[in-house]
Amino acid sequence: MLVGHAFIVHADDGSRVSCGTISEAPDDYVAPVSLTADISPIPGVEDTNSTMGGSVSVLTGFEGISDAACYMGYAMGLEPDVESFLLGTGSDECDAPNGCGAHIHSGTGCEDKDAQGGHYYDKETIVEDPWKLESYYTTDSEGEAALFGCAITGDGAKEYESKPFIVHKPDGGRLLCGLLEDEPEATEPPSASATKSIVVALTSMLIIVVTLF
Repeated sequence: MLVGHAFIVHADDGSRVSCGTISEAPDDYVAPVSLTADISPIPGVEDTNSTMGGSVSVLTGFEGISDAACYMGYAMGLEPDVESFLLGTGSDECDAPNGCGAHIHSGTGCEDKDAQGGHYYDKETIVEDPWKLESYYTTDSEGEAALFGCAITGDGAKEYESKPFIVHKPDGGRLLCGLLEDEPEATEPPSASATKSIVVALTSMLIIVVTLF
């Protein structure tokens, strides 16, 4: 239960600069928009396998921050035992453009690169690509990974519905893709395998966060 706990924002040097207490949302709270995509191998991509896939949910439309997108999900069947250079452990894996990336793209489909487009952000107002370092940090021995992150994409790029969500290989190649759509009001419960994947992946992410901070 998070209600009653403190949420703290730190400065670049690690000092605590802002704090608030988590409380239940008021009755007039406007909830963010929730989009979801089932991701699967991109047609024609080599080195795919029958276990590849996953799911991702995206929240957007936050009050006061209309051009932000936060995603969380999991991917299965990836290259096993990957350790991204972003962890700072000395590994050079994923140290390629888009290596291990998890991004919203600007296109309208998953068929090929032309349909997928490039990273989705407003290049006129955002100088640095906000998706540049958005990626999964590790995969386990079965190739499962947590997908988790947020990006500010600019006022000219805040319509995320029907955009492709793409997961990349460690070498930067595009591997999995799915179109973001309105989350259905009622869905079937996830399978035991999918539930296990989410738990394993998010547990790995929590371990990473504790290690980093």
